[in-house]
Amino acid sequence: MAVAACRMGILTMDVIRGKLSANGLRRAASAKVIERLQRLAFIIETSMSRDDEYKARLKYPPVMPHWLSGTFISQTCLEMCMQLSIGREIYWSNLRFEQIGCRWVCTFADIG
Repeated sequence: MAVAACRMGILTMDVIRGKLSANGLRRAASAKVIERLQRLAFIIETSMSRDDEYKARLKYPPVMPHWLSGTFISQTCLEMCMQLSIGREIYWSNLRFEQIGCRWVCTFADIG
């Protein structure tokens, strides 16, 4: 689960930065999460189109995970917090996974 959560945190950052389509997360994330990521990606893309320095800082360096911590809330719910960086910028990601059938699906993603 830790590896899956780390991967989800990195992929959500790539969606927000415009490097990956949110459609690639359809099996791993709920429709509400994908909609929120697409909305945030649109806002970030608008900001990057106006400011070349901001675009260079955010779009080109790789996403690097620093640490990950999580807690099982119940048998079917896991919440994870991770610290990521893009270049010199530090970001925090909060993810919530719920077991739906035999899969763990991201039902909440907050990045800031």
